[in-house]
Amino acid sequence: MCWSASASYLSLIALGLCLIATGLSPGAAQAQVAEARCSKSGVQDGRVFLCGEIDEEMLAVAEMNLSLKGETDVFVDSIGGSGYIASKISILMMRNKSRVVIGGRCYSACTQFLVFIDNVTVLPWTEIGFHHSAIAFDALKGEFDDAADPLVWSSVEAHSGYQRFVARLTKTDPNIFVEAFDQLDVQCHERKILNDDNRLAGFKYRATYKYWVPTRDQINQARRVPIRGWWPNSWLAAIMGISKATMSADPYDFIYGSSSTRAGSSKRLREPCG
Repeated sequence: MCWSASASYLSLIALGLCLIATGLSPGAAQAQVAEARCSKSGVQDGRVFLCGEIDEEMLAVAEMNLSLKGETDVFVDSIGGSGYIASKISILMMRNKSRVVIGGRCYSACTQFLVFIDNVTVLPWTEIGFHHSAIAFDALKGEFDDAADPLVWSSVEAHSGYQRFVARLTKTDPNIFVEAFDQLDVQCHERKILNDDNRLAGFKYRATYKYWVPTRDQINQARRVPIRGWWPNSWLAAIMGISKATMSADPYDFIYGSSSTRAGSSKRLREPCG
């Protein structure tokens, strides 16, 4: 066994090297990585762990430990959460010059760290998934009849604007988040999600795919510097014999790379589902 429940951040890196060295099958490797996942944010041995949902609790841990420059070691394992909070944590990481390692899972809002942070390393067999975002919804505002209503769209516009602000600070391309939503092959929207004050929070929608994974070239085109470590569908994944099927963690359906047949399909979001 390469991993114990009490292992530290350095052990997580050792786990990746151990899995490669032992030549485990993708299924067995994923099982061991699952054991390595952390679920609660906190600090251990001077290292910051940002785990689970991206929420106010995770932000509090980040603010307490990343507010000053210090090149802090940070480990992230997240299913996503608030895109706005992910943007705030990205700024903290940038100013702190954090050394970020991502392992286990990085879905939804977590993918902002993959795009915005310079010094980020991805551990082997990490599950990565881009999907919707405030930036993507805002880009489609003109497709809806109530787009002129400033109250309805103000929340989406504010969050989209903040994410684009972070992209300018980090000199990265936020349009990768629009591309991600495009590649899901959205068919229609079931309903709009409104906050208590009647502001748009997002959409419930139907799509062919639940998550999009860009190629290494695509993620690097969006980033300021090339990403470090492992990446799904990369040459390293090919050597390990990992296929799209083994990378798809039930019940999620992933689509890799980009296709012109899917491009632009997200405009069908304006169509209500029958």
